[in-house]
Amino acid sequence: MFVFQDYNNPDREMEKLYELISYFQDLQIEVQRLAVNYYEEGLLEKEGINIEPGYSYKDYLTHFIDMNQEDMNQINSVYDISKYISVNESSSEY
Repeated sequence: MFVFQDYNNPDREMEKLYELISYFQDLQIEVQRLAVNYYEEGLLEKEGINIEPGYSYKDYLTHFIDMNQEDMNQINSVYDISKYISVNESSSEY
């Protein structure tokens, strides 16, 4: 999943992810992998809506989350998600 949004409200982003993961858990939907990449909003403005994010835009990638089904099974609260959030140190924002 690619999100073009400045990552300036971590608590809200974790709440959204928790809602999604809880939905999967409640309906017993198995998801092999959940990957969310947060790109600076400026990238979307610069490249337009038809952009296909990838390695060439790594400088705009600010945060990412990568979880497998086993990881998601361990999520019991919003705060459990924080250990799966990584910061891209090479981002132009940081």
